Amino acid sequence: MKTAAASVVVYEQWRRLGEEHLLQEIADYNEVDCRSTLLLRRWLLSLRPAGIAWYDGAASEQPDPEREARRLEAEQRAIDTVARLLAAPAGELPFRELVGQLLEFHRREAKPEWWAMFNRQEPIGGGADRRCRVHRRAAP
Repeated sequence: MKTAAASVVVYEQWRRLGEEHLLQEIADYNEVDCRSTLLLRRWLLSLRPAGIAWYDGAASEQPDPEREARRLEAEQRAIDTVARLLAAPAGELPFRELVGQLLEFHRREAKPEWWAMFNRQEPIGGGADRRCRVHRRAAP
């Protein structure tokens, strides 16, 4: 087992089959994973320059109350709109659920941290080609 995703698959196999060796494979993977994480932490700490303060989790700036109020208002409008969309006959529900999910798409899509996360992912097929094979456009 090489990845956390593989351990989930093995766990599901264990739930179906009840074979103890599968649990042992997961335990072995977890032990290696924990040890390697500890070694990584130690290595990173060895690279840390002396005298740099630790991050304390505090926000570097105070949120703007007006901006926060606008954000909460927009969020509530979206929630209300989705609730109205879902109050529909059963035959229209799949379409209306999709529309509800798309309401905030452009706002979410514009966030650069999402694109950074997607750029770190393995391309489809494992190659270096990052072109979308479904929509025939270049992905960022």
